[in-house]
Amino acid sequence: MPVSGLGGYDQNSAILAESFAPYVSDAVFIANRVVKVMWDNAQRHDEGRFLALPILTSMNDTAEVFGQYDTLASGPQSLYSVASMPWSWYQTAVSLDYITVKLVRGPNMRVDNLTTQIETAIGSATNILGQDTCSVNKGKNAGHGTNIVGIYESCDAGATFDVYANIARLGSNSFAGWQGNVISLAASGLGTATNDVARSQILRNMGACVVGDAAPTHIMGHQQVISSFMFSMDSQVRVSPGDAANPYLGNPHVLGAQCIGDNHFDTISGTGTNSAAIGYNFFYVNANHTKYRYFGEKGFDFVPWIDTPNVLEKTCRYVIGLACASDNPRLNGFYGAVNDLLNL
Repeated sequence: MPVSGLGGYDQNSAILAESFAPYVSDAVFIANRVVKVMWDNAQRHDEGRFLALPILTSMNDTAEVFGQYDTLASGPQSLYSVASMPWSWYQTAVSLDYITVKLVRGPNMRVDNLTTQIETAIGSATNILGQDTCSVNKGKNAGHGTNIVGIYESCDAGATFDVYANIARLGSNSFAGWQGNVISLAASGLGTATNDVARSQILRNMGACVVGDAAPTHIMGHQQVISSFMFSMDSQVRVSPGDAANPYLGNPHVLGAQCIGDNHFDTISGTGTNSAAIGYNFFYVNANHTKYRYFGEKGFDFVPWIDTPNVLEKTCRYVIGLACASDNPRLNGFYGAVNDLLNL
């Protein structure tokens, strides 16, 4: 008598994994606060080996005032360059082996088994996207992949990340308008009053990131730096009891920019005699210009079940291609490193 299902596997469980694909996309991109902001503003791009963004680098110098009989300016203009980034491909796999399916009795338990695996896959995918987006220290890489270039890179002025999206920020043939606005405090000052969160510096850097009507939409940082900000503003603002108890969840605002705390952002260690002190950066981000750019359809693609050679096991995958890129880094910036509250 032939064995039911797909090669001895429970057919309903295998089919269920495909129906989870939209759920994987939704859950991954709402499970992390920074990732959700970037995904909410995500933009689709056409196929191509690289993400290419046209960047205006100069004005048209034929614009002029003229009078009677004047000779008018004309001629070709070099107005723009192209910022380019490679796509980053992320996957998470779910497996079903023959023996486990047989030992896990009944279709409901098999579905629960598969659901648990998919939920774990969602959490793992969310974690690596959050880490790559927020941290300089990137997550797991299969060997030939390119991790996302994230928030820090888009906000830097060139001191740490000079070449961004194939355009230099400093030196010869650079584009100064490609620099973020940075107030840099020495890590050697962590643990002293020089690196305390300063309301004046927060507002100063906010103003530096404003061009015309474009201003940072979010101020991002480690949960502890958002707590430090609220501590420095304690005498200036009112918070509800819930905000006071959960400062990084209270969504405080600065001049219309929402503050978001996320523990994927890096900590900064003090140096010298203050090596035990810890600091963080505030990142100013204009999410209208700094966002995820996705490849193909929005969300994860489902790659159907594949038999593993010589093993009684099937594996399916959820895959996405995307980049995190700013087309106007001068609207971004950062301020730090500032003291953790524990330094005070």
